[in-house]
Amino acid sequence: MTTRPKTKILVKSYSTTRENKIFLSFLVLALLYRLESSIADLILTYAEWDDNLQSCLFHQNQAALTHYTFSDIVCDVLATVGSVAVLISGRVGGLSDMAGQLLIENGDLRTKKISIPTNRC
Repeated sequence: MTTRPKTKILVKSYSTTRENKIFLSFLVLALLYRLESSIADLILTYAEWDDNLQSCLFHQNQAALTHYTFSDIVCDVLATVGSVAVLISGRVGGLSDMAGQLLIENGDLRTKKISIPTNRC
């Protein structure tokens, strides 16, 4: 389990929302929930050696697994809603401008020239 990819996705979404303070508060809550569910899963899930079976038995705590999975979904939904809200609000010039901004933030435009088609005359 790792929270790094989700953190990167949420930080990119925060940047896409033009550093909206409301989005930031939801982002912090989502990341704290993810961290707490990860720690709970690490503490409550364990493995033990069974001499009779000569194998390792893994005991997954179902509540911790449920919270971990739900926190993953919350992070994905938050990132999606933040990006779509900015697109719908008109704070970007359209889908092509948002794609351009994401390409710049991901570093793709710094290494090679990419043309982004627009529907404007």
